[in-house]
Amino acid sequence: MVNPMKYATYPSPEREIEEIAIDIAKLIRGLEAKEQLCNALSTLLAKYRDRVDRALREGNYVEARRNVSKMYMVSDLYTHICRW
Repeated sequence: MVNPMKYATYPSPEREIEEIAIDIAKLIRGLEAKEQLCNALSTLLAKYRDRVDRALREGNYVEARRNVSKMYMVSDLYTHICRW
């Protein structure tokens, strides 16, 4: 018997982030809600950037990489939601 999951294709992480951003954008009705969300994403982006800087200063490359990954995801969301 063939395992159908073996041949399943999954979207790239970039595509998944784009799809999530589109879903979030559809939920945003008012300009004020969008502004609040963009401010929150901007704050979160700065938080992850600070964590990366601190981890690199301490030589903790595993922690830095983990936060870089989060930083890129938040950055992609910000780009897709707040720049349209």
